[in-house]
Amino acid sequence: MSQDNAKALLRVCVVYDAESGEVKHIHNVVALPGADIPAEDRIAERALTVAKRLREHESVDLRTLHVSPEAIKPLHKHRVDVTSGTLVSEPIRSQRSGAPKKPTPAEGRLAKKRGTTTQ
Repeated sequence: MSQDNAKALLRVCVVYDAESGEVKHIHNVVALPGADIPAEDRIAERALTVAKRLREHESVDLRTLHVSPEAIKPLHKHRVDVTSGTLVSEPIRSQRSGAPKKPTPAEGRLAKKRGTTTQ
């Protein structure tokens, strides 16, 4: 374990299917200033434990990949290139069919508070 007293640190560990590269879980660890930062092997162990508990992937060969926090981009689908062992991010395409977008539960609650409707 190491310490960094200057600022909070974020570590990211991706759990993925070793055969397909499909990301099954993205595990974030935040260490506040002065806190001990777990070693990468401990972070990976915890990420696998959480992924298996949440998703019941016992029949899948799961692997881990440590990435920088900046590698996890919002509104992107992530997968691991199993040949190179690198994270690949692809933008999520928006709905262009003209069909109304179904609101997320949070958008629905916000619209209700505002007294407006969502489409």
